[in-house]
Amino acid sequence: METRAFLLDADTAYSKGKAAVRLFLKSEKTGVAFPAYDESFAPYFYLLPDEAKTGEWGSPTFGQFKKSLMETSFRIRGEDARITGVSEEHKLFFLKPVRLLKLSCSNPGHVPGISDAVREFGKRFEDSIAFHLRYLIDNKLSMNSLSELEISGPARRRAVRSIRAVDSPVDAPLRVLSFDIETYNPSGSPNASKDPCMMISFADSSGAQVFSFKHSSKLPFVKFFPSEKDVIESFAGLVRERRA
Repeated sequence: METRAFLLDADTAYSKGKAAVRLFLKSEKTGVAFPAYDESFAPYFYLLPDEAKTGEWGSPTFGQFKKSLMETSFRIRGEDARITGVSEEHKLFFLKPVRLLKLSCSNPGHVPGISDAVREFGKRFEDSIAFHLRYLIDNKLSMNSLSELEISGPARRRAVRSIRAVDSPVDAPLRVLSFDIETYNPSGSPNASKDPCMMISFADSSGAQVFSFKHSSKLPFVKFFPSEKDVIESFAGLVRERRA
């Protein structure tokens, strides 16, 4: 199915150990927001080979080096990691043409570790770019831009088959709500399994308000609830109501 949608955000999502770029989109036609996943994009980085160690480009030694990259198993943070693809790329380095090896990996989390493991064979480039940002850069996408997509699959997990940005003078029609959750966490970073939510403050175009269950107040924008559960459920209900 072909559709047009505004790109609101992107991140990396994992399912059964496989990484996908998750796009948050808003339909141009209906205004309905929905996620879509691209599992076809592979994480990668570049290697500028040190020919004294890898052999000269095109030589049998260099061919063996490329083969060894594919055959080597790396141990990254207790996991087996591999290079899944090796290809040659022509780029500019300080305005000078260079040939690089593009090393693809199966997992974005393995890129820094594999890059470090092959550091003796040359200079590494673009090994610290976040996976979803790499996807946006390569596809020339930017936030709040309009895109044409081909998607398939069920609504709960639409798959992206292709995507490209299109020129549009119109920005995505957005309704924005900002919120902040205050918790009691004497041990440092909050732990949702044990640290209580003391209050939730939020604001949007219709005004600002605070939901609290610990401290009552006569201020008109503070609403008091009998329990933490009531605070959270009431806020979730408000978000659902204003999203409709």
